[in-house]
Amino acid sequence: MATKDKNRDGMDILRRRGFTKFDPLDSGGQGNVYKTMKGKTVYAVKVVHIDDKDRNNHQLEEDLKRELAIIKNVRHVNCIRVEDLFRTQHKVFIVMEFMPNKSIGDEVDTKMAPLCEWKSKVYFTQIASAINYLHRHNIAHRDLKLDNVLLDIHYNAKVCDFGFSRFVVKDTTGRIRRSTSYVGTPSYEAPEVLMMRPYDPFKYDVWSLGICLFIMLNYDYPFNSDEDNQKVIDNQMKRKYQFNVNVNKKLSPLAKDLVKKLLEPNSDIRISIDNVCKHPWVPNCFHQLNNS
Repeated sequence: MATKDKNRDGMDILRRRGFTKFDPLDSGGQGNVYKTMKGKTVYAVKVVHIDDKDRNNHQLEEDLKRELAIIKNVRHVNCIRVEDLFRTQHKVFIVMEFMPNKSIGDEVDTKMAPLCEWKSKVYFTQIASAINYLHRHNIAHRDLKLDNVLLDIHYNAKVCDFGFSRFVVKDTTGRIRRSTSYVGTPSYEAPEVLMMRPYDPFKYDVWSLGICLFIMLNYDYPFNSDEDNQKVIDNQMKRKYQFNVNVNKKLSPLAKDLVKKLLEPNSDIRISIDNVCKHPWVPNCFHQLNNS
């Protein structure tokens, strides 16, 4: 009953701000997401509940402040747009543009087959553009996956869910301060993260981007996260992934080359997002946009 009361209180706050209709879209550890309306415009609103015990959790409060600081400042055509942001003592409300076509993960699951190389290239270019923007603004996403890439009314890809994102700090020589918080989704985690070693969060995003591309092209993960953790790491380090036979026959050499560079197990030599965007498989029009 207490949970229902808290949810109702949240809806009352939104109603007082002019929002109507609240259809559940998603729920998870970080909060619930609803489809709502204000006037004739449809939005998605994420409601993060802050329990009394959580309000005394300094780390949680810092994590929440960091996420809010990031999403307030992100402005890119391929990142979800936040329309409004406010909080009360027990809740945080994040009002976002509504994405009517769910996620790329949903599209792949519904199709139950690989996406064609052309469509994968379109989606990949848009995701890479968003990650390139974030990295140029010293933001690492750290939970990039196809379920966190939503599709708008025109099926343009937009990266969302910045709950694990962080600002990346560089020292006076420009070297990145490595992260020691091991977050994300296991099947998308880079080997250095699975091994719980201090890691470059930018290179972690690049690895996850490679997993996204592999799934779109192959309708399967390159590494089975259900296996023993050490077995997964061994397969990653030995590059033991294979495209399905039919995919392998049709896939262009350039696409295979990019996957290989993205899924490089040695993060020190793994391709940077800037060079991802300059790769010849990525459309030339994006090269020009990226360098303008």
